[in-house]
Amino acid sequence: MVGVPGQDDARVRVRVVTPSGSFAPHGQDVLDAPAGTVSTIDLESALAGKSAAVRLTSDRPVVAGFAAERGADVAYGTATAPLGEAVLADDRFDPWISLTAPAGAADVAVTAIGGQGPGTPQRIRVPAGRTVETRVLAPRDGEKGFGAVVRTAPGSGPVYGARTLTKGKGDELLITVLPLVPAESTAWLPRLPTPRASWSPDHVP
Repeated sequence: MVGVPGQDDARVRVRVVTPSGSFAPHGQDVLDAPAGTVSTIDLESALAGKSAAVRLTSDRPVVAGFAAERGADVAYGTATAPLGEAVLADDRFDPWISLTAPAGAADVAVTAIGGQGPGTPQRIRVPAGRTVETRVLAPRDGEKGFGAVVRTAPGSGPVYGARTLTKGKGDELLITVLPLVPAESTAWLPRLPTPRASWSPDHVP
């Protein structure tokens, strides 16, 4: 789903990044999206049930999101920024992550953290122009839930990611897809004015 908030029509180029490579879906490589509207693209046949990322390049500012169906449930998500470090809280429901490196190869470490501390990091190599899907392994005490930290190694290309949580089976399957959002590591505070010299009796001649 692509929304064009401005007053000018947008021309959006579409590429799909899968585990086997990236490509422009046949007949859907370009979307002409009118201003002030939301346009949709059905990529079911292009993805063929595979884990993938969708890369959109537009000549105008746009916003983008997606809807993914599995069983009787639907998951919704949105575009995301490249990772440096992301924190995944509450991973009790069969967590999987999808990592995409559209420009250059990347090395990623996923460290699960339970009540007894962090486990052994999972090392994941994401080739350039590929998407890699992997299950987040729970720490020894993570049966009732755990967190995880996703870190991109220095020198890696930009990495984009999402987390999938599922519960149940068949018609009772529930699914959620959450973008991996970069963790806040710096807080910028406003500059304070230079204080004036205070008056005291010692200053009186």
